Amino acid sequence: MEKSQNHTARIILLLLVLVLGFFAFKKCGHSQKEEPAAPIDTMAVLVRQIQDCSRLYTTEIDVKKLIVQSDKRSIDATVLGMKFKWDVPRGRRYVAIPLEATLKAYVDFSDFSEKNIKRKGDKLEVILPDPKIMLTQTKVNHEAIKKHEDWFSPNYTDEEMMKLTAQGRSDIMDSIPKMNIIPTAQEAAAKVLVPLLEQLGFKEENITITFRKEFIFDEIKRMLVNG
Repeated sequence: MEKSQNHTARIILLLLVLVLGFFAFKKCGHSQKEEPAAPIDTMAVLVRQIQDCSRLYTTEIDVKKLIVQSDKRSIDATVLGMKFKWDVPRGRRYVAIPLEATLKAYVDFSDFSEKNIKRKGDKLEVILPDPKIMLTQTKVNHEAIKKHEDWFSPNYTDEEMMKLTAQGRSDIMDSIPKMNIIPTAQEAAAKVLVPLLEQLGFKEENITITFRKEFIFDEIKRMLVNG
């Protein structure tokens, strides 16, 4: 009987020690100051998110151009010190070369930084890096080439055909500033960036996506890069 009582007393004492230890630990835990959570640097997060876009292709345009060239063979001669020029009958030739090209515009965000962001309260303006325009490929539709060469006119050589094709490519590049490609690139970039910015807590009506300026004809031509 006495042994049973001693055993019960030991159990009660052990439980008392455990309870006191629990409350002591809890009190100690509350006495320690909790470290405040580090504030989120929204601008830094924003910059990293946009940099992750890397090279953002915004616009792709398929261009078709018909290169037409014609000439007429003539003979130059000097008689008694006077110069004469006669057109050779049936000496005319012409060629029409269909040329297909693909243009791509993109924005490179690799150097994007906080300098490209203007924030005023809830208003956010993202200034895009200057776009680049790439002529990715040109292709001659050989099956659709039309040629006419008279008996007295020389046939078009491979060198002449290559020069005409190169001229057509140059003409396409010269026409790029007239293609409204910059506003299209800006609109396409906005469609990608606005949802990303909304995820960071900005409202669509408070977001502006723009380029640093309106580019003139010659500036757009300088945006061309080799494909």
